[in-house]
Amino acid sequence: MTEHAIVADSLLKRYGRVTALRDASFAVKKGTITGFIGRNGAGKTTTLKIVSTLLDADDGTCHVLGDDVRRNEYSIRGRLGFLPDSFELPSTLTLREYLGIFTELYPIARGDRKRRIDTTLQLTRTEELADRRLHALSRGEVQRVGLARALIHNPEVLILDEPAAGLDPHARVELKELLRLLRERGKTIFLSSHVLADLEEICDELVVIKKGTVIFSGDIAGFRRQMRSTTRWRLSAVSRAISLPSGLRGEVVESGPTSIEFEGDLTAAERARWIADLVARGIDVCEVTPLRSTLEQEFAKAVEEEEEMEAAS
Repeated sequence: MTEHAIVADSLLKRYGRVTALRDASFAVKKGTITGFIGRNGAGKTTTLKIVSTLLDADDGTCHVLGDDVRRNEYSIRGRLGFLPDSFELPSTLTLREYLGIFTELYPIARGDRKRRIDTTLQLTRTEELADRRLHALSRGEVQRVGLARALIHNPEVLILDEPAAGLDPHARVELKELLRLLRERGKTIFLSSHVLADLEEICDELVVIKKGTVIFSGDIAGFRRQMRSTTRWRLSAVSRAISLPSGLRGEVVESGPTSIEFEGDLTAAERARWIADLVARGIDVCEVTPLRSTLEQEFAKAVEEEEEMEAAS
């Protein structure tokens, strides 16, 4: 059995003369949260619709849970939940009535439907919305309704297109908690978002797309290695200036009366020797902190490097 829930190979999609996807390949491991990042217009929504069987690629293949999205779309839809970036709701229905319709569309036994609705409302923390008309909901509440709809049939794979859109900070925290819980329950989650700080906090892996081409697929540590990232270290003392010993690979990027920031790939042994040297000279070291670049900074760097390469070619 494959370890991947989603495998896309050489996807191509054109809209008239515009190529939305070009030779896009990536894989999403089962039981992980995988973030999908790229600029507006990079091809994220097109990709998610192909994975969700809602759009056919012009070329290439995509498999979800081992099934080809072209040949086995109905089988896949029963095992997959999709939250689009925007959608319309029937304004006259309540949330409970709305979810009830979907329990009839999926193979959920009649006797289990009420329990499934109640469980989904509790899971998505939408119980207080259950008997409200959908037209009266806020943008953030609509997003939560969409997530409840995507989960009503207990799918194995969740495809979420900008699920944090319209959510306030508290609701974003709740969303991250829910996604972690779903991962613990064995679900695979593939989501796009412009809130890269949230993705960095919860994601196991990343897929990075630029102008329709996937430029990275793998874990976040691998993305940092591809970007040739180095770590910045802050070392602070109680009251005396800190000096930099000779032989360290890197450079000082900032220094103060009692602290220094050094950027470079220091081994644990090199850090230990530096600290030991300072202590031996009577300097009381109080802090050694790695200051890693954010995912947002790494993504900006990746885009800039690609653009420089294009300009040079």
